[in-house]
Amino acid sequence: MILKLMLVLGAGIVSSACLPFWQATSKFDLAAPITPYCARTVVLGRPGDPPDRGGMYGFSIVVQEGMGYWEVEQRRRADSTVELKVTYVTTGSSINHDSLLQFTNHRFESLPAALSDQCSAHAATRLGSSWTSFPGSDVFCGHDYARPPSIEVGRVGPLSLGADRARLRRLCPEARDTAVDGYVGFRIFAFGGLIEVLSDLTKPNRDSLGGPVDAIGIWEGSLRTADGIGVGTSLKELERIWGSLRVNDCQGGVHDASAPARPGIYVLLQRDGLCSHPRVAEVYSDSLRIVGFELFAPTD
Repeated sequence: MILKLMLVLGAGIVSSACLPFWQATSKFDLAAPITPYCARTVVLGRPGDPPDRGGMYGFSIVVQEGMGYWEVEQRRRADSTVELKVTYVTTGSSINHDSLLQFTNHRFESLPAALSDQCSAHAATRLGSSWTSFPGSDVFCGHDYARPPSIEVGRVGPLSLGADRARLRRLCPEARDTAVDGYVGFRIFAFGGLIEVLSDLTKPNRDSLGGPVDAIGIWEGSLRTADGIGVGTSLKELERIWGSLRVNDCQGGVHDASAPARPGIYVLLQRDGLCSHPRVAEVYSDSLRIVGFELFAPTD
């Protein structure tokens, strides 16, 4: 059930919804598309996970650096050129605007040459940059929360499966739109993590403007279920509370697992070769921990 290419790698956002927020964005014109692997490599300045196979026009990835995240989104234009948008987002009580601006500008300035030479973009032109910041708030999509809402079957706070995505987007002015791998929707940094609200474009009555919500992804942060399961919970503790688990997806390094006791809630586990071990809970009961959640409508 994992939404491919919507990945958070090495997650570790600070765990408060009330901290100040800062971001800087730069866009680039590319003559040819690049792969997610090369995007991670040049943005971070070092090799990342194992290489992707081939190139692709549309993807969206999120990778951690320091106390923040890089968001990298690639899309194809009508004239067959490619737009790459690179954003650095951070939250924290000790944000230094001048230091962050110097850090991001230096990285943005290095990207055209790296994209052309290392990623086979053929030509890369920087179009300009922008930055924004605002104080933290307890308001999440128009709702005030004294403490984080619970992750429930089919919903988290005001965000729920089946709801009209356009209506939810209007409730969330802090969100940013995203489209990747057959899904379209928006993402929000809240409660110390990343939340994605998505519609499946292969289903009827869905488009870039709206349609029912088909999936909600939750990466990192302080959100938990009513029984206390959240990011960082060990597999041993998860099975103690939820009962037996089934690992459903065996591709790549991130896998989803589900329990009959919680239909529609999929926990995300990150470890290479996980599915090669038939006794997952026994082998990794203490060391394997949850890195996120995905909510889908339960299947029969």
